[in-house]
Amino acid sequence: MILLLLYASLFTCILPVFSLSITVQTQPHPLVNASTSVLLAWSSDDPSNFFIAARRSNTSDVTNLNFTSSIQPVDNFITNRDVSVVFLYAGLTFVEAIKPDPNQADANITFAQSDPFQVDEGPTGVISASHTRDADFSSPTPSATVSSTVSASTASASATSATSATPSKHEHKAAIIAGVVCGAFLLSLITTILLIWRYRKRRSRAPSRAFLNDLDDKRQPRTSRNDQPPNDPPPAYSPRISRAASKLFRWARGDDDSVASKTP
Repeated sequence: MILLLLYASLFTCILPVFSLSITVQTQPHPLVNASTSVLLAWSSDDPSNFFIAARRSNTSDVTNLNFTSSIQPVDNFITNRDVSVVFLYAGLTFVEAIKPDPNQADANITFAQSDPFQVDEGPTGVISASHTRDADFSSPTPSATVSSTVSASTASASATSATSATPSKHEHKAAIIAGVVCGAFLLSLITTILLIWRYRKRRSRAPSRAFLNDLDDKRQPRTSRNDQPPNDPPPAYSPRISRAASKLFRWARGDDDSVASKTP
């Protein structure tokens, strides 16, 4: 009871300084182990770093700090922000904002809280979980442990998220097609580079002597033997005649007397 009065007095002293507004979606009522949206309306007087947590307002159990949710940090708070809170207990609950006390080490002060609202029981399963949080916020108690039952909706949400994280067959098929197309493009690019390199290397190579000789022969005009003038004068004409015809020719000129003497 003394601890509750201390919290109330601290809240009364700090409330006029800060103007943080905490609004919880209460229609329909939030459910246990279900995520609930909480709107934090920013003001220039609000601190940039603080923590939020939910507390039950109609219980006398102060051993567990009456926290009904995990303590969540809010960093770089410079504009309106939506945060999600998961409530662990049903009943009349409110959300409060706490920050470290600048005047006392290892102490915290509450500077804003929402209006009380009702949290209803949700569908529960057989799976249970334990949440532990260091209790260095607004109480000298060394630690705080909260036990809860995980609801079936939370388990199904976890299964859904795990299923969505598993890649589908379509994604594998698209990746295989993309790999084949990229491989074919890379192979064609390498082949083109090799062909261009070999073509340039062949052009830069010096031609052989046989190729040059053949090229010279192709460049010279083809001429026949009659087109070239003879280098030596032709020999003198000397007709070939028989011996008898030669004697007869000399007799006709009167050069051979023996022929004439033999003639009757």
